Amino acid sequence: MDHKAIRRRDGSVILEFEGPIDKVKLCELDLGGAVLANLDLTGVDLQFTNLRKADLSKSILYWAHLYKAILDEADLSYSDLRGADLKYSSLKGANLTGALLSQDNVGGSTCLHGTNLEGANVERAQFDYAEYTRATKFPHGFDPSVHQMAKVD
Repeated sequence: MDHKAIRRRDGSVILEFEGPIDKVKLCELDLGGAVLANLDLTGVDLQFTNLRKADLSKSILYWAHLYKAILDEADLSYSDLRGADLKYSSLKGANLTGALLSQDNVGGSTCLHGTNLEGANVERAQFDYAEYTRATKFPHGFDPSVHQMAKVD
């Protein structure tokens, strides 16, 4: 059997599993501090998951389901979040440097309805056509119109 594990930065095991990670039930888990960098997590279900301070840098989160996920202070630098559902998620203080939050390959938008991005580093992040609502909270000085974002309410 092919045993794998999700670990924290200190090496401690959070979750052991067999097979591909996209087949593992990850929603509603406490994955705070997990190292998930450089992984293909396309379409993975991470709804209601605690990913606070997790390392997701350079990961593919294309079409990922992150509804109400906690991503405060997470490292999402250079990750691919195109078409992801981040509705009502918290990304306070997250590192989104160079992240892709623009349209997916079929014209679908990254959903940021009610998402909290306060204090997030969004330097060089791409938000073209990402959807937001009046409940979405942005970092100080961030102008969604400059980033070609689409307000939906």
